[in-house]
Amino acid sequence: MDFGRPIHILIADDLDANRRLLSEICKLLSYESTAVADGQQVLDILEKQDFDLILLDMRMPIKDGLQTLLEIKADHRFKNIPIVMISAENEQAKVTECIRLGADDYITKPFRPTFLEARINSCLQKKLWQDEVIKHAEETTVTNTRLEGQVAIQTRQLESAQQATIFALAKLAEYRDSATGGHIIRMAAYSEVLARQLASTMQYRNVLTEDYIAAIFEASPLHDIGKVSIPDHILLKPGKLTVEEFEVMKSHAMLGEQLLQSVQQQFPGNQFIEIGIDIAGGHHEKWDGSGYPRGLKGTDIPIAARILALADVYDALVSKRVYKEAFEIGLVKQIILDGKGKHFDPDVVDAFLAIEDRFAHILKMNSAT
Repeated sequence: MDFGRPIHILIADDLDANRRLLSEICKLLSYESTAVADGQQVLDILEKQDFDLILLDMRMPIKDGLQTLLEIKADHRFKNIPIVMISAENEQAKVTECIRLGADDYITKPFRPTFLEARINSCLQKKLWQDEVIKHAEETTVTNTRLEGQVAIQTRQLESAQQATIFALAKLAEYRDSATGGHIIRMAAYSEVLARQLASTMQYRNVLTEDYIAAIFEASPLHDIGKVSIPDHILLKPGKLTVEEFEVMKSHAMLGEQLLQSVQQQFPGNQFIEIGIDIAGGHHEKWDGSGYPRGLKGTDIPIAARILALADVYDALVSKRVYKEAFEIGLVKQIILDGKGKHFDPDVVDAFLAIEDRFAHILKMNSAT
């Protein structure tokens, strides 16, 4: 994979044989590498050199992999460097803990060179995309500053740049899953009409303002952005996922939230990104607290995520997938009704029932595949 510049990878493993093997694999991939033997050496060398990715062993002397991971992610200078954890253990709890603490991937020993190459390239590609988004946003900000005084033109340019950036991010998920393209278009439309229906009620009139509704519409395509980090053999599996595979799949919500939080650090206070974070991290939460990743309950779930939760389930049910046929609209409606007060916010279900014909129209105009 050609990134247009030299790629430098930091290897941390206490076994000399593993360091040599990983260094050789990096050399074969045309990547530069530096190898160290413990977590403290990782932190020390990060102060002196820049790296594009870290391969971090779990078990090391002086400072182990998890502690090193925590310290790297706590430092704003290094927290966006992709980290792939390496371990001889293949325990799902370890995988989940690493992802929760900010790791981008997790591989087990013994190394399979082709698998390691795929995971390294996937993490590097994700970082490249993230860097390009941040660079694009920074360039847009500089351009807008120069155009100060031309308020109308500046506003249009900023809105276009924001929407283009959001859809560019959403396209990352589409490239991994061919079913996503029409899905993200429909999700934007579903979420807008649901939000507008809720805004017509006294309870939500002052919450769901025009600006907020516009932000939900534009940020909704980001709901599954975390899937860019899910391995292909799980994301594209045609059959039912195992319990372990489903746990990895579920991590996309937290991963998507973390990705957008890294962008938010460059642009604090940006409403589009803030709502995108709420949506990515919360659209699989459930009203009764049985959802993931945090088990939030009721109104602790952001309103944007509650809206997207219903829209996402509706579209999944009415769409044909490799593992199922499309459900009839009547059955979909009944499933949503059955989930009222359990899976879904009762107010959002009531809003859906008031405009279900508009959902059907959106589906017809943007046919599910």
